Amino acid sequence: MDAARRRSGNAPGPLKRWGRRLLGGALALACYAGVVAWQCYRVVQAPAAVSVGGNGLWLGHRWLDDRGRPRVTADQLARLGRRARAAGVRQLFVHAGPVDARGELPPRDRRRCLELQAGLRREIPGVRLLAWLGAPNAAYLGAAADTVDLSRLDTRAQLGREIRGLVDAGFDGIQLDFEPLADGDPDFLRLLDELREGPGVLAVAVPLLRPGSVPSALPWMTRFWSEAGLSEVGRRVDQVALMGYDTMQPRAALYEQFLASQVSRARRALTGCRAALVVGLPTYEDNWPHHVAAAETLAAGWRGALRGGAADVAFYAEWTTDEAEWATAQTGPGSTVRKANP
Repeated sequence: MDAARRRSGNAPGPLKRWGRRLLGGALALACYAGVVAWQCYRVVQAPAAVSVGGNGLWLGHRWLDDRGRPRVTADQLARLGRRARAAGVRQLFVHAGPVDARGELPPRDRRRCLELQAGLRREIPGVRLLAWLGAPNAAYLGAAADTVDLSRLDTRAQLGREIRGLVDAGFDGIQLDFEPLADGDPDFLRLLDELREGPGVLAVAVPLLRPGSVPSALPWMTRFWSEAGLSEVGRRVDQVALMGYDTMQPRAALYEQFLASQVSRARRALTGCRAALVVGLPTYEDNWPHHVAAAETLAAGWRGALRGGAADVAFYAEWTTDEAEWATAQTGPGSTVRKANP
């Protein structure tokens, strides 16, 4: 038949054949994009979230040790306490890093550290203080004085000693924040196994979840986790802080919906795990391709977290939160919140 069509002049020419192929490819790509979008914005069913006791707030290093910095005054402690109490903040992530290549922390004035802890506990009765330890990951960024190679046993052992020292110095536990961190990183899981029987609360900050149909091997997607990877971490720690910012969303409504989906998926991934969930929300206005300040507002993120079923949120960070954002933190995200299905 094809030969007869060619002889009769009815066969499609090369341009028509390529046009059909391009059209088919475009349709397939559009369908795939639709699937990815559906996965990005779909809110899934998950069991009710467990509260860790209140909202959280990230604090800078000066609240641990203010040597060489403007000294934290009694008035500043009182103002932070008033704001935190009004915003339901009952846990503080106090910067105690960065961790260096040997797994060591910067030296600190133990006496001043204890004084500041006492001040925070006095102004926010019942607050839980977690030492926030962060560092760039050498597995992504290469060996350097300020990157941490978690594959090294001696580095992990030294980090364990530093953490015990922080708990001995009055902290209720620690929060780890190594970035970027690949999904299912075996060295990170090994570190958590080594720390899980140690003293105090073990918490981690974790990246966003990638759409299930997007290959993890794509360069940018290696920075996002799967639900299975989050579950592996959730079984080893007491708390997970989902970093609900830098989402690349262009509009507040999309950011709200995207975060609702992220939170509901995180809750599903943590079902049966020991870890409770807290959702980190931005209070900074830097404009980058991955962070549109007009879209990633505190109010929109909080509405999305609640729609996804979060019980607690945390504000990132104290030093970037302006008066309008403190007002939002104290009054709530607004009246447009729709309850998530339990």
